[in-house]
Amino acid sequence: MYVKSYATVYSSKLSDTEKMARRSLAISDKKPDGTYETEYWDARFVGKAKELVDILPEKSRISFQGNVHTGYDKEKHQSFPYILISVAEVVNE
Repeated sequence: MYVKSYATVYSSKLSDTEKMARRSLAISDKKPDGTYETEYWDARFVGKAKELVDILPEKSRISFQGNVHTGYDKEKHQSFPYILISVAEVVNE
């Protein structure tokens, strides 16, 4: 299931491939008391979303549709959640 959300895009220490760009996302939600709660995610951009993120400057705001995936390393008993994004557009604030 795809969920539409908004985020700020940051560079990532992970390397890109020909078909996928890796970036970090900051997603903030406003709580009822007026404060914000921020989550940080690894994101993988593919297709048209990759073309967009390849030319975006640091700290750009986007809206996106994506799926959350969890990779798992059986030897280390550790999961690696990320958001796979195939649709994204720049948000003008």
